Amino acid sequence: MGGSSRAAARRAGRRGDGYFPGGALDPNERAIQLDLARSTAVEAGRNPETLEYTRSGPIDMTVDQVEEFAAQGVTRIVVSATATEPDRQREEMSAFAQRFDLLEHLSPSTSGPTRAYSLLSNRCSASRASRPRRQAVGSVATGWKSATTAAAT
Repeated sequence: MGGSSRAAARRAGRRGDGYFPGGALDPNERAIQLDLARSTAVEAGRNPETLEYTRSGPIDMTVDQVEEFAAQGVTRIVVSATATEPDRQREEMSAFAQRFDLLEHLSPSTSGPTRAYSLLSNRCSASRASRPRRQAVGSVATGWKSATTAAAT
C-alpha cells in the first residue's frame, strides 16, 4: 500500500503486504511512518517483519545509494526508465540490472517498452556481512506482459 500520510501507514500495517510512502516526506517522517506501519501490524496480530518497505530511486543509483536505503530498512527499490523510446528504455534497465548483477534473473521473453524495474535491495557490503542476506527479486513490466523472476544472492 502506498501513501504519504500516517493513516496510509496504519492501513498498510493492518491490511497490506508492505508500505510505499510517497510524497516529499523528510527522513524523520518516513521513519515514523514505517514504525507506525509495523506497530499497527502488531496490533492487528500480524508479523511486522513480513511488511515490505518500498522506496523509489533514480535509474542511475549507485550501490552505495542502495546500501543506504537498506540501512533505513528498505526491502524493495523501484526505478523507472527515463527514456521514451522502447529500445533506450531496455538499455537503461539492462544497465541497471547489470550494475546489480541481475541480468541472469531477467526473462529473455519480455518484449515491449519497459515500464518499471523493482529490486529487493540486497547490497550488503562486507562490513555488514553479519546482517541477514536478502533475496534479489527482479520484476519487469513490459507493455501488457509481465515477467517476474527471483534468485537468492
